[in-house]
Amino acid sequence: MSSSGKSSSSRRAPGNSVASRAIAAFIGPDDADVPSARRKRSISAYLAVSSVRSARESVTATEYRNSDEPRRRCHGQGACCRLTSSLVSDRRRASVELLQQVAKLDAQILAALDHRARISRKLRELRGDDAPQLRSDPGALHELVARGHGDMPAESLEGIFREIFAACLALELPVKVVYAGLEGGAAHEAARARFGKTADLTAVEGTPAALEEVARRRAEFAVVPIETKREGIVQPTILALVATDLKIVSAVESPANPANPGGGDALERVRYAIVGARPSSRTGEDTTALVFNVPDTPGALLDVLRQFAERGVNLLRIQSQPAQPLQGTLFLNDWTYLFFVEVAGHTTDRPLVTAFEEVKRLTKFFKVLGSYSL
Repeated sequence: MSSSGKSSSSRRAPGNSVASRAIAAFIGPDDADVPSARRKRSISAYLAVSSVRSARESVTATEYRNSDEPRRRCHGQGACCRLTSSLVSDRRRASVELLQQVAKLDAQILAALDHRARISRKLRELRGDDAPQLRSDPGALHELVARGHGDMPAESLEGIFREIFAACLALELPVKVVYAGLEGGAAHEAARARFGKTADLTAVEGTPAALEEVARRRAEFAVVPIETKREGIVQPTILALVATDLKIVSAVESPANPANPGGGDALERVRYAIVGARPSSRTGEDTTALVFNVPDTPGALLDVLRQFAERGVNLLRIQSQPAQPLQGTLFLNDWTYLFFVEVAGHTTDRPLVTAFEEVKRLTKFFKVLGSYSL
C-alpha cells in the first residue's frame, strides 16, 4: 500500500514544483510506516507556507522593478532608462506639434474675423444715409451652432458667435443707442449684448425718456424693459409705447441680476425690448405684440380670440392690465383695461394681416407694438 501511495504521488508531482518539493521532503523510502493522514497534513502545511513565501517574493520583485533602484544601478545607461527617455521625448514632440496647430488655427480665425469686419463696413457704405434697420435672425445663429460636431459645447459656440455678431453690427450700424437705466446695470449689459461693446450707448432716466430720444431722432434705438420673470409684463413700458409710433424691433434677455439691490439673494431675469422708428423685417421666427381694448359686452374677448384661432395663429400670451389715463387716447378713466397679446408670426404674414382687420372691427382700441424675434 505504501509503495503504491508513493508511486501515485510521484506521478502527480510533475507540473507542480511546490508539490514536488513537498513530496520529496515528506515522503521518502523510510516513511512507509507513517500514517497516511499524518503525511497529508504535513504536505498541506508545507504547501501553505511555500505559497505565502512565493507570493512575498513576487511582490518584492514587482516593487523593485517599479522603484528607482534599477535606474540608479544602471546609471541612466540601461535599456529601461533609454525606453523611458524615448517615451518622454515622444510626448513632448507631440505637444509641440499640437500647439503649433493651435497657433495656426488662431491665425486663420483672426484672418476670418478681419474679413467679416471688412464686409460689415461695406454694408455700412452701401446703406448710405438710409435709416438704419436692425436685422435680427436668431434662426441663423441656432442653425450655425447646430452645424457644430459637438467638440465645442453648443453654449460656448452660441456665446462666441453672439459676440461676433454684436461686434460686426457696431461696424455695420454705427448708431446711437439709449437705454433706460444706470451705466453698468442690467439694461446697459443688455444693450452691449445686442449692439456690441464698442457701440455708442447712453443711459437715460426711465422708459419714457428713452423712447422720446428715438422719437426725436436723437437716437436710433432704445433699450427698455418689457418683461420680468417675477412680475410679468412691465406695464409702464407698454403704456409708453402705446403713446408713440415707435415699434419693437428686437428683444434681448439680460443676465441675472439682484431683484432687490438693497439686500437679499434673489435673482431676476429681465427681457428688454429694442425699440426703433422702423418696423423689423421678417425672419421666419417672429413674435408680434399687440394691445387692444374690447367693448364691455358678453363674449367680446372671445370674438377677438376666435379670429386668430380660425386662421391657425398660435396665441403665445394674453394678459390684461388696467390702463392708466393717457391724454389723447380712449383711456381717460381708471376702469379701462388693456389686453396685451403676443402671437406667433410677423405682422406682414397673411394670416395676421387678415386677423388684424377683423380685430380692429371688433375692438374699441387696437395697436400693433411690433414684430421681433426672441
